[in-house]
Amino acid sequence: GRIAGRERPDISLLEKIHNGAVSESRELSAQTAQKASQLETMVKYREMAAQAEQELRQLEKRYAVAQEMSDLLSNRNISKMSIDRYVIGIKMDEIIIQANQYLRRLSRGQYAMKRIEGGTNKINQALSIEILDGSTGGVRSVSTLSGGEMFLASLALAFGLSETVQSFAGGIHLDSLFIDEGFGSLDTETLDTAMEAITRVRENRLLGIISHVSELQERIPYGIEVVKDKDGSSLRLRT
Repeated sequence: GRIAGRERPDISLLEKIHNGAVSESRELSAQTAQKASQLETMVKYREMAAQAEQELRQLEKRYAVAQEMSDLLSNRNISKMSIDRYVIGIKMDEIIIQANQYLRRLSRGQYAMKRIEGGTNKINQALSIEILDGSTGGVRSVSTLSGGEMFLASLALAFGLSETVQSFAGGIHLDSLFIDEGFGSLDTETLDTAMEAITRVRENRLLGIISHVSELQERIPYGIEVVKDKDGSSLRLRT
């Protein structure tokens, strides 16, 4: 019917409109909440990315320092020499200083040793030695020494190594040193010089010489001989 001259509104239509509005409102509210959650997640990811970028920059700085140290300590530095060879080279210089005190006496002032520092292949030359020849004022390769001269240089190095080890061993004294062969390459005069040096060195230590040279054996007052016979080998104390 009619109310006061007007048509009565359709209640079911109003309810549909209301329900539709409520439903749409809820859907929009859900979408808004979803977008807000996504936005919040994106903000967190952005903060995480910024933090990760900052950490990456710090790691890159640390890596640059570590890489530089690695290059300096390896053979990728300007000198093409690793840190271990550098340190050994310094110790080698100290050994040579001690050894030259003996070599000058053994060679009657003619020879001295020095470590090779130049050249293109510094990795191999870091521990190599060359000879300073006082008679010519020049430098010689070790390979140009005669057998006797080579033996005297080796003997001087052995003495120099012994002295250097003792100086860096916290007061430890090396009471013994053994020399294995090499005397057969010496002439009589050089053998006299070598034995004179050995006599000086053995004043404060036990010095053992392993040799088959009969002339040398005659100069040593006592020792141990290896005697071979048909039954094998045996030891004999010579006093």
